[in-house]
Amino acid sequence: MTNRAWRASRRRPTRAILPPATATSNSSSRLLSGSASLVLGGLAASGTTEVSRVYHLDRGYEDMAQKLARLGARVRQTFYSAAAMSAAIMFALTLLCEIAPAGMIRFFNADAGVVAFGSEYLRIICWNFLASGIVFVSSSVFQGMGNTLPPLAASALRLLLFALPAYAISHQPEFQLRQVWYISVASVTVQLVVNLWLLHREFGRKLPAIPAPDAQPAAAT
Repeated sequence: MTNRAWRASRRRPTRAILPPATATSNSSSRLLSGSASLVLGGLAASGTTEVSRVYHLDRGYEDMAQKLARLGARVRQTFYSAAAMSAAIMFALTLLCEIAPAGMIRFFNADAGVVAFGSEYLRIICWNFLASGIVFVSSSVFQGMGNTLPPLAASALRLLLFALPAYAISHQPEFQLRQVWYISVASVTVQLVVNLWLLHREFGRKLPAIPAPDAQPAAAT
């Protein structure tokens, strides 16, 4: 190839045709970079993508399948670590609200009635902290994986589970405001359970476990 032809090829844009978002696709490429682009495009799609002539990948990328498989394990580990950190912080805040709620309220208002009311509120509503922290982490993982509909559905469910019972009991003759706080704790707990279940399902869909390759026999010496 002459220098002029080489420079002209450098100026031409490189385009990759990605598989359809929901279709089954069989793809192949004679180029190293093209094969890698097909693999990445297949990962972004939601269907099944089969890439043939993978010896091009083996020629330029060592153990690419296993390296991509390990990315799924890193996503899971990131969620577990972030959820543990959030749970620890929120648990500490919950203990603080249970042990010394009066001091926290008195910092803003020293009136005895306000302190008593606020202390009761904190002792009940603080049980939302742990679940809310993990829900926030799991929703962030959903966003990173490109699917925000499951946490949105869980949030809508929590809103319904809170609003409908709260509206119903507010019309009862013996209604007390603390009952709404208990409903809030229950609804957030349900949201946590649903969010974790949906995230577990999403991990299974987008991060399937790939078994480790069989151990190679040791070479004789």
